[in-house]
Amino acid sequence: MNNGEQQASLGTPVERDDDVELAPAIQAVIGHHLKAHYDDLVQAPIPDTLMLLLAQLEAKETGLGQ
Repeated sequence: MNNGEQQASLGTPVERDDDVELAPAIQAVIGHHLKAHYDDLVQAPIPDTLMLLLAQLEAKETGLGQ
C-alpha cells in the first residue's frame, strides 16, 4: 500500500475526488431504486414489539405509567 492509499476497512477515510459527477441517467436510476426502497419501508407494518415500546414510552411521558 502506498502513501496515497487508505484502508476503508480499518475505519480510516478514503481519498475521494469531489469533482466527479455521475451521468444524469445513472443518477435517475439510483434515485428510482432509492425511492422504491423507501416506499417499501414506509408501507411495511410496524412490529408489535416496537408499538408496545412506543406505548410504554408515551404512558411514561404522560404520567399514566406510574
